[in-house]
Amino acid sequence: MNIHIQSPYSPSRIRRDLRRAIAALQRGAPQEAERDLAQLVARAPDFADAWHYRALAAHQLDRELEAKSYFQRARTLDPERTDFALNEARFHLERGEPAAALEATELAVRDVKLSENATLLAASALTALDQGREAILRLRAFLVEHPAAYRVRMHLISILNEHGERAETLKILADALKYNPADSWLGPLYVAA
Repeated sequence: MNIHIQSPYSPSRIRRDLRRAIAALQRGAPQEAERDLAQLVARAPDFADAWHYRALAAHQLDRELEAKSYFQRARTLDPERTDFALNEARFHLERGEPAAALEATELAVRDVKLSENATLLAASALTALDQGREAILRLRAFLVEHPAAYRVRMHLISILNEHGERAETLKILADALKYNPADSWLGPLYVAA
């Protein structure tokens, strides 16, 4: 038996309200977004996207404890959302919480589309935790599977250079030139190294 419940808050209205809140965030109006999202989660308390965007709005408003709470709520409601994990990792890195950022990236690494960004965030978190060697290992492992990943390669070069590994830096730069021969930044970097 199908039961149809009439509600002033239909799924289409909820999606429309979410789009309006996201648009407010994108145009730099986090207070408006937060107001709309507060109303949205009151109507649809199990809607993970609303909690996630409410976390982003709270973060833009420098209400960090609320943002952290909203990120946790979104993750509880939809623990498999890797885009949520990636934004939460950025939030923690910006707050100077690399251990929490690293934890959040672990889920995002599983998603192929987000894995490059998650790998870069994880490397940044590990570096902030004085675990540069682990960051180097993760970046190298990613490059084995994705050899043309330019940003990962450049981040690896930066960390290797910080650790005084000149020979390895030169090798990675030479590889980068192989994948990006027209890159005007790589030639001078290779000569300077």
